[in-house]
Amino acid sequence: MARPNVDLTAAAMPKKRSSLLKWIIILVIIIAILWYLNNQGYVNIPWL
Repeated sequence: MARPNVDLTAAAMPKKRSSLLKWIIILVIIIAILWYLNNQGYVNIPWL
């Protein structure tokens, strides 16, 4: 799931400056999705 997002983001932002920001955004999105699924009961992750 993460690879298409990485490719699209890399294509949209070719600057090296934004690479760290890109990974932070991807990480936040993934954590937000996991947190939402955990709250909905789809997955059970104790550390969330």
